[in-house]
Amino acid sequence: MSSAPVSAMSSELERHGILVFERGWLSSNNVLLLGDAHRGAVVVDTGYWTHGSQTVALLRHALAGAPLARVLNTHLHSDHCGGNAAVQSSFGAPIDIPAGECMAVDAWDMALLSYEATGQHCPRFTRSGVRCAARRRSRPLGLAGPCRAGT
Repeated sequence: MSSAPVSAMSSELERHGILVFERGWLSSNNVLLLGDAHRGAVVVDTGYWTHGSQTVALLRHALAGAPLARVLNTHLHSDHCGGNAAVQSSFGAPIDIPAGECMAVDAWDMALLSYEATGQHCPRFTRSGVRCAARRRSRPLGLAGPCRAGT
């Protein structure tokens, strides 16, 4: 890891089209990968549900009218996917989730999603445009895994 000040690292990331929304307690940080003429912007994780409107506002400001092409969740703890419903409602972007969570999301099984046992809340969202297949642990999320958009 570089010893450069945070502002210098942020400037370098922004130069490459990567914006980091640093969040307070119980929300994951969000990473926005800005798109180009061929690929739209992608946000990685959407934070906790109580920050949903803030996440939407940050995205609207950063995108400046450009579309959000996709939401990508690293995992489904509520501090990483709690803003999915707000972002999906505001932008209509499809949501990619880890393949092993597809059936729990489709059934919205609060016990399997661990929200019930942990006392967490996550508004229901849909994994638009994604196909669910058997979990394959050898494939990392987003790299030709079994739970992809458009297939």
